[in-house]
Amino acid sequence: MTTGSAPRTVTSAAPTIGTNTGSTALGRRMAQWRDWRSWPDRLTNLWRRSLRFRTVLITLALTALTILIACVWMALAIQHDLFTAGRDQAQSGALRATQSAQERLDSAEPGNDPVQLQLLMTTLSTDLAQQSGSDRIAIFRIDRASRIAPQDLVTPGLPEDVLSEGLRQKVRADGDVQQWWQSVALRAEDGSTVPGIVVGQQISFPVVGAYEVYIAYDLAGESQILSFIQGTLWVVGVGLVLLIGLIAWFVLRSVTTPIGEAAETSAKLASGELNVRLPVRGQDELATLGQSFNAMADSIESQIKELAELSLVQQRFISGVSHELRTPLAPVRM
Repeated sequence: MTTGSAPRTVTSAAPTIGTNTGSTALGRRMAQWRDWRSWPDRLTNLWRRSLRFRTVLITLALTALTILIACVWMALAIQHDLFTAGRDQAQSGALRATQSAQERLDSAEPGNDPVQLQLLMTTLSTDLAQQSGSDRIAIFRIDRASRIAPQDLVTPGLPEDVLSEGLRQKVRADGDVQQWWQSVALRAEDGSTVPGIVVGQQISFPVVGAYEVYIAYDLAGESQILSFIQGTLWVVGVGLVLLIGLIAWFVLRSVTTPIGEAAETSAKLASGELNVRLPVRGQDELATLGQSFNAMADSIESQIKELAELSLVQQRFISGVSHELRTPLAPVRM
């Protein structure tokens, strides 16, 4: 009973010793990695010694660069398309509103009555707001000589300082009812700044002459859409980088693991362990490599065994010859 129980005790103690050693080594490695000052040296060493780490890092870098370029290009293209669509919509709405307002002005007959002219200006601003769909309107006189001309009209949503002097000069100089537009920053109701477009052109007021008309449109909706698309692109880009990194890691693991086993087996074979062999799995190129390596190991082992046998035969031959030579030489020595 005592003899039978001893092996059980030894067998059960062996895993305990191995577990303690492994946990100690793992704890030591974790403690070393907690020292952030040693990270550059460790990463450099890992870059030199690990093919898997080096390949995955290069794959991640190139993938991240490619996705970054693609995301930036897509964001710029979408931004341009949204701005173009918003600009075309603003120009179309402003043109429709000014044409309708010009038709009303052409059919009106206020005469030289300043009150009727001012009432016509109020009606004009209301029509412009309804037809254009924007309450950001500014109307300025071009010819200041007339004393009965209605006063300038500026709504709170489009202050005069938003309009650049270059845009106003182009509108004043153009008498062919041509539209001019400009990108501006508009003030929202909550006090924030939103991107917008101002469209300006002339209209002809009866009796008193031409006026500058400016209608502004905010692009807050387009800006929100662009922000959502950009956020989605960045999230998708980061997800793709991580996914491609995981795929590269698993693919390289299936390739580098047999290579590491071959390197370890070669080292054991070189140290004199002639019975080690590579595990062969499947029928792919790595399996062919393993079979060739095992065949080479078998050949080396057989040749070494033959050399050992020849050495043993040689030793036996020399021992026999020396023994046979001792017998006739003994009388000669005597």
